[in-house]
Amino acid sequence: MFILFTTEDMLYRICENANSDYVLDLWYKIILSTKQVAIQKEQIDIANPWIQVLHRMDVKIYAVQEWIEQLSANNQLVLDEPTASFLLDLPSDISQNLQRNYGIACYTTDTTPVMPFFANRGWHIDTADSDKEKSWEALLGGLAVPSNSIVIVDRYLFSSNPGETIEDSFINLIQILNRLLPQSMASGVLDVSIVFDFDTINFKKDKKPDGMEIDMPYLAKRINKLKKEINRPYAYNISLLSINANCLNYDKTHNRKIFSNYYIIRAEHKLKAYNEKKRALCDQELTFSYIFSDGLNDRSSVPEKSKDQTIKALKEIITSEAKAVKPSMMIYRNGQNIPISEYSNVLFS
Repeated sequence: MFILFTTEDMLYRICENANSDYVLDLWYKIILSTKQVAIQKEQIDIANPWIQVLHRMDVKIYAVQEWIEQLSANNQLVLDEPTASFLLDLPSDISQNLQRNYGIACYTTDTTPVMPFFANRGWHIDTADSDKEKSWEALLGGLAVPSNSIVIVDRYLFSSNPGETIEDSFINLIQILNRLLPQSMASGVLDVSIVFDFDTINFKKDKKPDGMEIDMPYLAKRINKLKKEINRPYAYNISLLSINANCLNYDKTHNRKIFSNYYIIRAEHKLKAYNEKKRALCDQELTFSYIFSDGLNDRSSVPEKSKDQTIKALKEIITSEAKAVKPSMMIYRNGQNIPISEYSNVLFS
């Protein structure tokens, strides 16, 4: 769940000037939307008038001075709060390092508060639009967003309808990850988790190169080879999480979506949207939303809530399967089968 970490002075500025400053107004609305904020202080000053106002508006306020001091010495602690944003009294080099290497939004109070990119407007495209390129470039071209995890949810990602093959699935994954994976990242931190249902594969149509039926070991190794086609200078994991109808919350994985800590992407019908001939495999809308693209200035639902609900459902699946005598879930990481207990993703921690 999103939470803003900031200083008491900055919190005061945000609240005091929200009515007269557009950027500060956005930060203020984000706090009211999430109903929580953490301040860089040893103890909450209950005499602060704005602390009292926020308290009356049911905003929970946490004092986190000790944790912030530890963060300055051990930057990786920021992954304890992978979906948060930081607006703190930190040296600019530390702030930049946290954002660049750990995929979190971090700003220093030394400068005028910046527009939170995760409150920018979202956009959508219709794959039937003849003026739009028939690839994920049409939706994600030029996108550069800090992120520390990518979760892809599509039970039918590797299934094939008439006119499709499983190779189309790989083509779409390459296009998506080429746009969503950060250009830089602390080594070994980021995990791409793909949640799907192995049983939906069209085994009569799609075969391995030797003509034999596709199995999970082959699929996992084939997916891991995609890294060679995605040029990144750091190590990252690709995890396949195969679920089926026996898993808890299976019904909650019906909607196709991709999300990270600051955005969510939705597909009306399928994430396997295009083929190598740059043809749309179905007519549908693809939508990109930052976590606060909607709901701050209108009556829409806040995308952050949808992301949190999906994370909650997936965490419950993983927890339930870890306790099962015979788990229905199969997990492969970087081409190798692993027990559920070894799987990790900072968004699910």
